[in-house]
Amino acid sequence: MARELDWMSERFKSSSPFLCSVSLMERNWRHFPLPANIRYTMVEEYDGNLALDMVDLGPFSVITSLSEWEEEIADHGLEWMLDPMSVPLPLSNLPHPVPLAVGQWLHVSVEGLGYSLVGGEEHEPDVDTPGANKISVHIQPLDSMSTFDNHQQEIRQSLRIISPQVRRLNRSFAEGRAFLANCASTAEIVPFPTVGQSVLVYFKFVEEGGEWCRGTVETIQSRKLVTVHYTDYGHRGQVEVKQLRSMSYQERMMPVQLREVVFFMPNSNKELGAVRSDLGQEEINLMEERLLMRVDKITPMGHPGEMEELMVSVWRAVDGERNLSFQLSRIC
Repeated sequence: MARELDWMSERFKSSSPFLCSVSLMERNWRHFPLPANIRYTMVEEYDGNLALDMVDLGPFSVITSLSEWEEEIADHGLEWMLDPMSVPLPLSNLPHPVPLAVGQWLHVSVEGLGYSLVGGEEHEPDVDTPGANKISVHIQPLDSMSTFDNHQQEIRQSLRIISPQVRRLNRSFAEGRAFLANCASTAEIVPFPTVGQSVLVYFKFVEEGGEWCRGTVETIQSRKLVTVHYTDYGHRGQVEVKQLRSMSYQERMMPVQLREVVFFMPNSNKELGAVRSDLGQEEINLMEERLLMRVDKITPMGHPGEMEELMVSVWRAVDGERNLSFQLSRIC
């Protein structure tokens, strides 16, 4: 433990007095333990994250399931100050568990773009449309020994800490998809869905097959058709009511697979369209190309809405020789 304390002391010695920002994960949460993000500033504002530091120390890891979360909450060590009859409140959902900080680099895939919704139909936004610069991403692992023509030290340091956790998390997500499919086989049909209702929904692939996903009903188009926002993929689609199933608490409380972030809004609609076209490519040759994301700014938002806004830059990393040696170019 002495090594860990020495490490933390060295990390914070330049920050006197030490100030941090605490962002609670739930509105009106008034009971300990408090689930929160704890951030601090070293060089750039909010370039420190206490959870990320704990992961970097080694003995700690990200939570990958509801059972791990419940076990952690139960082992809070605050019995001496709490009512022995009190029961910790449940979160409305488990957010994506990977801790983020300003200056951090991540390998991502873009799963969804922000659109304006009119009458249940998506419309291409312009620079004046709220959320036009929002993207939904999955965080992916990447070998921390990869080389880069720019920002190599920062990228490799970020990958060294996070990639092992992302691999664990993605294995859990794969098991979760199988779990949802099994649950859907016995879940009740939802004959009369309501706006805001959490459901299991069957997403059909373009070629063949499909996947049972979590979703939220956004609009009712007719007695047979609704618009659903896919919780773990960040996009929406029109779905036949017969493809909806009820969702249990255990299914709803699986960690969200998605992070929603924003990029800097371009000055013109032409630039915005070019960026969105680049980010929305259907296929990326993973043998030669990756997308990297740098967290540039974190803004606490409060409620209602997102707990924090993550402003990012997105970079294309091209590996022409297929030897994990990448050339970087900024997309936005």
